[in-house]
Amino acid sequence: MSLRHLLTLLIFSALLFSCQSPRAASAEGNRPSVSEPSIENALDLTEYIRRLGEAQITGDGANAIISIRGVTTINSDPNPLFVLNGNVVGRDYNQVYHMVDIQQLASVKILKNAGDIGLYGVQGANGIVEITLK
Repeated sequence: MSLRHLLTLLIFSALLFSCQSPRAASAEGNRPSVSEPSIENALDLTEYIRRLGEAQITGDGANAIISIRGVTTINSDPNPLFVLNGNVVGRDYNQVYHMVDIQQLASVKILKNAGDIGLYGVQGANGIVEITLK
């Protein structure tokens, strides 16, 4: 098989996986999530995310560095996309940390699969931290 055919096959596969329905691609059971009862003793948002076990976290508090998929994208920015109550906030964890009142936290979800990431396009290539407040 020529290199050209192999590249075409890889691109087609990537498109196929990114076009899957997010509901079909990931059942609720596949999305790690921490609900209020199991995180009520956490000190801050960083601790909530750390308890999910789905992200690599370096440091503590607002200055923590969070990585979900590592450095695997073209732009070499390992920071995930942060979504707060369905609104894209960006990649700056420090900003998100200060926006979230931990008393109002309902859930935190780490999205990694192609179906979930496809909802956010290229922005979600490094993974997504979806935060929902009460």
